[in-house]
Amino acid sequence: MTPSFETVIGLEVHVQLATVTKLFCSCPTDYIGSEPNTHVCPVCLGLPGTLPSLNGRSVELGVKTALALGCSISRLSRFHRKNYFYPDLPKAFQISQYDLPLAVGGSMPVFVGGEKKFIGITRLHLEEDAGKLVHVTADGRLSGRSFSNVDYNRAGVPLAEIVSEPDMRSPEEAREDVLTLRRPGRYLGVSDG
Repeated sequence: MTPSFETVIGLEVHVQLATVTKLFCSCPTDYIGSEPNTHVCPVCLGLPGTLPSLNGRSVELGVKTALALGCSISRLSRFHRKNYFYPDLPKAFQISQYDLPLAVGGSMPVFVGGEKKFIGITRLHLEEDAGKLVHVTADGRLSGRSFSNVDYNRAGVPLAEIVSEPDMRSPEEAREDVLTLRRPGRYLGVSDG
């Protein structure tokens, strides 16, 4: 007897919010094409004695996105430190939300094979992005790399993480879910991605 398996897919999608500054400091978010480590400060590098200050525009854009997805906005939300060590995370923690996110619930319709299906949204929360590892070799290839550099320009850029319910049953539904998630963000100017 051959066991049968059912495909069950839930997604966590990161949406980079279209803000001028990072989530907890005044460093600019237009890092693409910039020299490495030129859009950083003591706050986004997590240097001792620094304190984060929340970018209100990030909250506004997160709320806009949540409302477009039919989510309920939480009356109280909280940030916490998600501790883990990785070279592209200068503070050894990421400021994120989990137990009290910005928004909960909601759903969005996706169309696959001419049929409409609603994908549930568990929550939408804000968090900061990590830096970026740049792997370098003498010939420019990734395989057999000699060393890696770290670019912290992206560290602290605001993200909205949208967590879906495990309602998808095929790769086609998952693909349509991601494409559908992009539309309200682009239309509302929340993200350009």
